[in-house]
This record gives sequence, C-alpha cells and structure tokens, in this order.
Amino acid sequence: GYGLFLGGGDLDSANQNYLYFLIRKDGQFLIKHRAGAETHNILAWTSSPAIIKQEGSASADNTLAVEASADSVRFFLNGRRVHALARSAAPVDGIAGLRVNHGLSLHVARLTVTPR
Repeated sequence: GYGLFLGGGDLDSANQNYLYFLIRKDGQFLIKHRAGAETHNILAWTSSPAIIKQEGSASADNTLAVEASADSVRFFLNGRRVHALARSAAPVDGIAGLRVNHGLSLHVARLTVTPR
C-alpha cells in the first residue's frame, strides 16, 4: 500500500502517532491509526471503484486527498469521496506526508498541504 499520513507527532520516537490513508494496486483502500507500536483499523481494506487498478506492469495514476473541517474529515480517491469521519474520531492535526510500504516503485507528481 501507499498513500498519505496526517496528524503525525513524535515520528522519531517509540510513541509515534499518525493517521494513514493507503491504497493498493488491487483497488482497495485502508484508513488506520498508529499509536506507538499499536495500530488499529478505522476502516479495514475496502474495495472502491474510484481506484484505478494497476494491471500487470502498467502504471496507474491515482489522486488521494483528505479534507478536514471543524467537524469532519473526508477521504477522496480520484475526486470521489470514499469515507468520512467525525473530526473527533480522526487525529489530523500535526505533520503530514507520504507513507509507502516496502518494495514499491512510485512516481509522486505533487504533494500539497493547504491549511484552511
């Protein structure tokens, strides 16, 4: 899987904390929270027609986005909302960036964080 992490804190310690939103080439996505050594699913791997699947060695271009407002956090894949949470259930304040699992070859065209 690969995607975004947000709400990062203490990333260089055993108490690291962040929320992550990943996709994988089979057309599934995941939303998970890491707190120290423990992780828990917010949404387990779920199929979505919004994901462009990678077939064989061909590339697949996907755009992931997360929008946080005062009361909610919304997750988008290629412009389509795929999940939403109450802001209180999604720790999104903190460092944001890319999360890439081992053994993947990615081309990232743009990473933008826009405070509102």
